Amino acid sequence: MAAWLESAQTLVPTLNTRSVVSIARVVLEKDSHEPLGWRYDHIAGDPSSSDILSPRSSIIWDFGDHYVGHFSVTVHGIPRPKPPGDIHGSHVDAPARLRITFGEVARDVAEDFHPYTGWLSESWLPQEIVNVDFMPYRLEIPRRHAFRFVRIDVVATSDNFNVKFENVRADVVTSANLELLPPPLTRDTFRSFSEELTHEEMDILVAVDKVSIRTLTECMQTVFEDGPRRDRRLWLGDLRVQALTYFSLGLADTSLIKRCILLHAALPYDDTGRVAACIFEHPMPHAGNNFIVDYSLLFGVTLLEYVQATGDDALGRDLFALALKQLELAFAYVDRDCLFSIPDGVWLFIDWVDGLDKQASMQGVVILACKALSALADRLGLSSQAFVPHNNGTLSLSAAIDLMTEAAYRSLWDPVRSIFVSGPDRQVSWASQAWLILADACPDPQACMKAISVTNGAVAPKTPYGHHYVVDAYLHAGLKVDALRYIARYWGSMITAGADTFFEAWDPSDPQFSPYGDAHVNSYCHGWSCTPAYFLRSRLKE
Repeated sequence: MAAWLESAQTLVPTLNTRSVVSIARVVLEKDSHEPLGWRYDHIAGDPSSSDILSPRSSIIWDFGDHYVGHFSVTVHGIPRPKPPGDIHGSHVDAPARLRITFGEVARDVAEDFHPYTGWLSESWLPQEIVNVDFMPYRLEIPRRHAFRFVRIDVVATSDNFNVKFENVRADVVTSANLELLPPPLTRDTFRSFSEELTHEEMDILVAVDKVSIRTLTECMQTVFEDGPRRDRRLWLGDLRVQALTYFSLGLADTSLIKRCILLHAALPYDDTGRVAACIFEHPMPHAGNNFIVDYSLLFGVTLLEYVQATGDDALGRDLFALALKQLELAFAYVDRDCLFSIPDGVWLFIDWVDGLDKQASMQGVVILACKALSALADRLGLSSQAFVPHNNGTLSLSAAIDLMTEAAYRSLWDPVRSIFVSGPDRQVSWASQAWLILADACPDPQACMKAISVTNGAVAPKTPYGHHYVVDAYLHAGLKVDALRYIARYWGSMITAGADTFFEAWDPSDPQFSPYGDAHVNSYCHGWSCTPAYFLRSRLKE
């Protein structure tokens, strides 16, 4: 494992830095017709400066797109006019206290963050309180932020001076080489669907592809971050879909993906060999305190997809045993009938949906992981090692796939409705259909996807991560037009809501939705939401 960490650290990418400036000053107005509740307009004035501002006044700048980087501005103290008879004049005789708020969307800089009601740490709220003692002063915020909008509130000065801001700038960073990105899609990309899709739908898909790529590249730092605003770390579920999207762009340098896989391999969750769900880079790389069963099973899937895309069989061979270990551990939750049994005290993610029964989804995840490891073993000549424990004995991966597929059909398939059910209450969800279709456990994938789309009360995804696997299932079932319309409808609704990058969590019917109890702590640029570019650039060719 030390060797894997050493190898990962040799692959730390160089960050590409450039300077960008504000394009306009902004005024905000509450608007109930806007999905996120606010409208912004550009107003007259030098976009790189402010007027003279007194305490309890503010200025908002628009940088024109989403950026990740370091904000800076020059702060001037402007003496107030001296009263008649005052021979000394006014001076900067106290600090200027400033509150700086960074907004990925306009709502971030429009609404007060307090009272905060979320269960994630309040310290994630994108706001800084700064005291400037001497002016003029070049204020450089040391913490990296993710933003399009920046608001400065003048909290306090003395009675003797006001402040003015000039030379607003951001030094923005990404490890992506933006000059090597492929050209944008056009309507012509979808010419084979001209009978089914309207020009408006095609235009939405073109826009979705552009925002998808922007989302991916903003998350490409020294790892594939889940979100550059929050959590700013490497998560295994995000990595899998970010890597797929990166591969779809046809870029030759895949070293960042290899680095992330190696970090997960080198830094286990515990001494049983369980792969950590997330990895921290600083101050030194170390595993987070989260283990997610479905994420751990995706380690082998991600490894296979990396090996297939790069031809790096050596890494596949080095990490095969670790990937297989995740399956071995997961089979502790597979009962005698080859059904996944929901364990107590273990995190199963699938999606941020309260009340989602995850048995059927996990049945699909385990089968999919078995199929990935079986394919990797065949490629590497390691089939003799490809066994998992079950019922006080062992099963070959091919036998495990067959038995779990049969169990899914026997216990989870409703032949009357052509749909999978999950758990003791026979819950119907989109996630159950998606994962079991992707596992090739569904006897009629097209009928299944058509059935779920008209099933009232079916539990729906709440995040782009969950929606990714629904689109994947549509394509796996051969329903390309349905997949394209689904992308246009769901991801397009984020663009309608003002997205420059795609959001971590989004329910078009409930724009205030947050898995964390407060939408102000949501991330509005999140790695797991970048995948339409993968579908539009790779999967349509199948």
